Amino acid sequence: MAAPDNTTSSLSNEVAVWYDKVFLERARAMLVHQEGGQLRGIDGNVGKEAIFNRFSPIPVTTTPLSEGVNPTDNQLVSTQVTATLVEYGKSVYVSRLLSTTDIDDRDKEKIDVVGQNMGESLDAIVRNGLYNGATALPSTSTDFTPALTAQSVATLKENKALMYPGTFGWLGKIQPETEYDLMQSTTWQNAAVYSNVNALYEGEVGALYGVRFLVSNQGYNVAGTPTVYSNFIHGREAFGVYDNKLDPPKLYIVTGADSGNPAERFHILSWAGQFVSVVLNATWLINVETQASIS
Repeated sequence: MAAPDNTTSSLSNEVAVWYDKVFLERARAMLVHQEGGQLRGIDGNVGKEAIFNRFSPIPVTTTPLSEGVNPTDNQLVSTQVTATLVEYGKSVYVSRLLSTTDIDDRDKEKIDVVGQNMGESLDAIVRNGLYNGATALPSTSTDFTPALTAQSVATLKENKALMYPGTFGWLGKIQPETEYDLMQSTTWQNAAVYSNVNALYEGEVGALYGVRFLVSNQGYNVAGTPTVYSNFIHGREAFGVYDNKLDPPKLYIVTGADSGNPAERFHILSWAGQFVSVVLNATWLINVETQASIS
């Protein structure tokens, strides 16, 4: 099909803004796993890779300097992390017959579905990146517990992970099944201090041991007997989520006739864009692998 002549830019401003608002509201509700990540748009026309240098801390010193002697030289050790932008997207073709006979005014419900697909797809990309890059804490013989939360926090502190500002310095991404197990504990139920804290993130359900917990129904699972559930707990700057400023994931509405659609028998609802998620420091991201008492 030839390049389309009409996109959202050819719609009236009022309609285009209405479409985008509906679409983005549906998509944002799904983006739980990217919460707390380093969110950045990469400048266009500078290549598809962004390279980050992570320097390791140098050893502390407790030995006094001798008078008149400069400190000894210490070699800096850096690790490179590369994020490579790739394209993602999905299209829905709507027939002329459907669009002129159904009761879905201005494609609202169809745009909702496409928006949900974008949100769930991008969330799954981030989730997979977290799973592949995290430091695993296998606890597959037990359910998710407050003790595992405390152990994860201790590990992050030992690894000198950066904390988020405020009272609750860590973020946790858990699943409905493991949320259930956590909420059954008296430790969670007695953590009434959280009742005075406002939710800051999509999907937030509570906090314990300095961890704000978010729940996603798109968690990473490994099916088996038992099923293994991934529960991520991390600090600040543990991972990044990036797009291209010139081509971020967004909605496209293609209407009108062209050589591939000469009688305008359909129009197209699409989302597409460049996107990547990458773990920047594996030691600042813990994957607590557990079973669950419900499934």
